[in-house]
Amino acid sequence: MNDLTAHQAIDRSTSHTETVYLEYSVEAEDALNSECEDSCEANSQTDFWGRNRDGHEWRVILRHRAEPRLDFEEQS
Repeated sequence: MNDLTAHQAIDRSTSHTETVYLEYSVEAEDALNSECEDSCEANSQTDFWGRNRDGHEWRVILRHRAEPRLDFEEQS
């Protein structure tokens, strides 16, 4: 579902009664923050939820990209 905007993800969540997953972007985070009732961040993702103008609940989860791990151990 990487091709959806945050607002499209909210619409899909309410119309299909499902949780929608999006890859993280600053734009998506800003849009979801402006629409949500609350959010929480855990396990490399941020969960946003709220109600649309018609009172239907929605839930969208932004998946954060994992930061590459650098291995600084010396090779023997």
